[in-house]
Amino acid sequence: MTGQTPDTVYQKSKDQIVIGTSLARARYHQTGGGRLPQRKVIDFSDAQRRDLTKTIQKSLVKLVRRHGIYVDYSGDVI
Repeated sequence: MTGQTPDTVYQKSKDQIVIGTSLARARYHQTGGGRLPQRKVIDFSDAQRRDLTKTIQKSLVKLVRRHGIYVDYSGDVI
């Protein structure tokens, strides 16, 4: 899951991001063993990291605003 392949699963919507792979053998890379090396489960690209951060930030700002606290996108409470 460290790159884009035909088996990569990356779905982004307004409310969630799904990251994974359609390969059944991918789970064995989490622990390694024998000749199979352990690999990072998720290694975000800069663009993916930005998308994830923005998605989380927007959700948190909406939640806080629903409770009567205004927060601008710089993080300042007003």
